[in-house]
Amino acid sequence: MICDLCGKEYEIGAWPFCPHGTPQGMLGEYRAHWEDNLSPEPVWVTSLAQKAALLRGDGTRPRLVEMDHHLTQSQALERMRERALKAERQARERA
Repeated sequence: MICDLCGKEYEIGAWPFCPHGTPQGMLGEYRAHWEDNLSPEPVWVTSLAQKAALLRGDGTRPRLVEMDHHLTQSQALERMRERALKAERQARERA
């Protein structure tokens, strides 16, 4: 395939976005982020070990749960803003 942006030909297994190349896995530090699909409520994941534990499950619920998302885009953005504000508040309280 040929990249529409840079014109470079890339093969199966190559990174499809510029700059192209072969993905080498995670390099550098892990960046904490919200995972919306690991449980009924969004989870703040701070490490790969925590994510692996969540994916394995604790035996009380299925490992992966199909969730119906009935949020509009504006509702989803508002929920994300609220979570960010809550995280900032909690960080200020801990400091």
